[in-house]
Amino acid sequence: MPEKEHLLQWIWEQLLFDTTSLKTTEGKALRILNQGLRNSTDGPDFLQATIQIGTLVWSGAIEIHINSSSWYHHAHHLDEAYNQVVLHVVFEERPKKVYCQNGSCPPTLNLQPYLAQELQQLLKHANDAVASCSGKLSFISKEAFDEQLRRAHLEYLEKKGNDILSFYNPDQIPSLAWKHALILALFDGFGIVHNRSQMVEVGRFVLDRLELSIKEITDQANTFAGFRAGEPGLSWNLKGVYPASHPQKRIPQAIEFAKSIIDTPFELFLKQHPRSIWKSWIEKVCISNGSKAKILYSTVFIPALHMLGTLFASEKVTRHALEEWNSICIPLPSSTRQYFSQMVEPHEFQRFATPGLIHQHRSYCSRLNCHHCIVLKKAISS
Repeated sequence: MPEKEHLLQWIWEQLLFDTTSLKTTEGKALRILNQGLRNSTDGPDFLQATIQIGTLVWSGAIEIHINSSSWYHHAHHLDEAYNQVVLHVVFEERPKKVYCQNGSCPPTLNLQPYLAQELQQLLKHANDAVASCSGKLSFISKEAFDEQLRRAHLEYLEKKGNDILSFYNPDQIPSLAWKHALILALFDGFGIVHNRSQMVEVGRFVLDRLELSIKEITDQANTFAGFRAGEPGLSWNLKGVYPASHPQKRIPQAIEFAKSIIDTPFELFLKQHPRSIWKSWIEKVCISNGSKAKILYSTVFIPALHMLGTLFASEKVTRHALEEWNSICIPLPSSTRQYFSQMVEPHEFQRFATPGLIHQHRSYCSRLNCHHCIVLKKAISS
């Protein structure tokens, strides 16, 4: 479903428009007696709604689209489930009539003129290259923006922890299962953005050979990956990959990390500060302490430690991981910087250069999950 429709559905569900003088596109007075219940399965968007048009009261379903033409694009005119629709709600100046499978023609409500200007502009500019609410809401609270980023920052920590947990094998000894999950997560991180699954496959191959020397593991892994002449190997996406990010370069680095993790006594993860552990690994691994190392530390190692603290009920590990997470500054993708360019001053980007801003961009703004965002909720209620 298009993201704009999610937003329009939320506006309908919350009745965030002037309901006092609604008219259908045919000029008939419309009252909403019950906006209905959101439908989470196939069929119309809202069920068990009740509306009054003129003197007649209708009970049935509500279907919501940005454009009336979507009714036909989605083949609702051929689906008898939509025969129960009593109102078609759109955000379009000149919507067209639509017909149901049984030949009936539900009335149409164009919601656009009944929305506050802020919400109109938000819907019109929702797919812009800059933040949808930037310049479209008359009042954006700095406090609300900061609060939303703090929430997104913690959500992203939880998400990354769950990603790592997906590599955790409960059939293994917990300490070994956690180490293996961390290793696979690092291989995954080295594969971003084009070759994550392939790198994880190499990681699983490596896990079975960690008793060998680094050279032996690397030689066998390169053969498995297909970087030896005459070997079929894995299917890699090498288009646009920089030399420093080439899998043949990343595999040995990931293997060195894997050996360092296995060789680190598990007790140290529970006792030492994460920075000192990471520093000892960086000194062994052939990787500069540049942006890639910082990203791996921030988005793999720290979430893995936070997960470890939870698994072993270690308040100390959890606290250290959370303190590190809250102090992280990482390089922002250019797309994220551009997206927030009208909301964040250039000199302030350093303060916002956190995983939370990236998560905000990808999980809220780009997906138009504005209705879950504190910024919009505070702006509407102000």
